[in-house]
Amino acid sequence: MLDSARKVVHGFLNRPGIQQMRELDQNFYVVLTIQSFKRGLPLLPVRSANGEDVTRIDAGHSMGLTSWIRYDPAMLGSQSFYLSEYLTLFAESIGQSLKAYQTLDGQELLYFQCAVRYKDWSRVREHVRNAYLLQKTAYRRANGGAQAPGLVEATAPKFCQEDVLSALADRIRATEEAQRQQKIQVRNTFIEQSEDSGTDDEDDDQLARRNGCRHRTAMHLRMSRCVRA
Repeated sequence: MLDSARKVVHGFLNRPGIQQMRELDQNFYVVLTIQSFKRGLPLLPVRSANGEDVTRIDAGHSMGLTSWIRYDPAMLGSQSFYLSEYLTLFAESIGQSLKAYQTLDGQELLYFQCAVRYKDWSRVREHVRNAYLLQKTAYRRANGGAQAPGLVEATAPKFCQEDVLSALADRIRATEEAQRQQKIQVRNTFIEQSEDSGTDDEDDDQLARRNGCRHRTAMHLRMSRCVRA
C-alpha cells in the first residue's frame, strides 16, 4: 500500500515533460511571491478616503499615494487572500493595467504566489515596485515595528497539488519509520523486547493510525488554502 502511494507521488512530481514545460513557462511568465504579512494583509492606495482605518504617509506625495487602506478579499468577492487578486487591484489603484494569474501549467499556485506575463511585468515593474515601497512604509505606519510584506520575483513556483502530495510523501516516510522502530516494553524493573507478534501487529496498527491522523490533519490544513470558497 505504502509502496503504491510512493510510486503515485513520485510519478506525479516527476511526470514526463514537466521540467520542459516549466522551463518554457519561465520564458513567458514571472512568478511573484509576497512575504511576511503576519501582522495583517497588505495595504492599497486610495485617492481620497476618510476614517480611522486610513493610513497617511508624507512619503507618497510625489506619486499621489498618501492615503492607504487595508486590503480585504471581499473587495473582489473572495473569502481568502490570493496574491493574483491583490496585485491586479494594486496595479489598478496606481493607474496601471496588469493581469495576474493564480494558475500556471494548469495548476493552482499557493495563495502567496501568482504569475504574470513577462512582457506585462516588464512594462509595469518599476511603477509597481516604487508604489509598493510606499505600501511598505504605510504598512509599518499602520502596524508599528519594522516588518512589512515584501514582493519578490520567485525562483520557482509552488503549487497546491504538489504541496499536498509532498505532505503525503512526508506521511508515508513517517509511517514507514514508525513501522521500522523496534517495540520495547517495560515490565517491572526490566526492559524487555516484545516477542508477542500479535501484540506487535496491534501496536503497529495503532501507531500507524495515530500517525496517519496527525498527518491527515496537517494535509487538510494545507488543502484548505488551495480550495476557493
